[in-house]
Amino acid sequence: MDAIEKDVKSIILTVAELPNEPEKLDGGTTLFALGYTNSMCDDLAEELDNYVKAQKPTAGVASIEISTHMCAGDVIALIKSKLA
Repeated sequence: MDAIEKDVKSIILTVAELPNEPEKLDGGTTLFALGYTNSMCDDLAEELDNYVKAQKPTAGVASIEISTHMCAGDVIALIKSKLA
């Protein structure tokens, strides 16, 4: 697990108020399965936006890009593409 994957998984778990154990979060787990609602997806997008902008100020994440049907791996891929 690389640093970005670990950070993104940690953010996903923190927003969901779940134990911060990124190594246990499978990339195929949907946000819905973690208890995410649309409102929580907005919160996640905000946290991920801050994370991305801290590393690449010209990039960002919009709330429309995050939804409950996404899996953790989709979110990680999105963030990696933003930071590329």
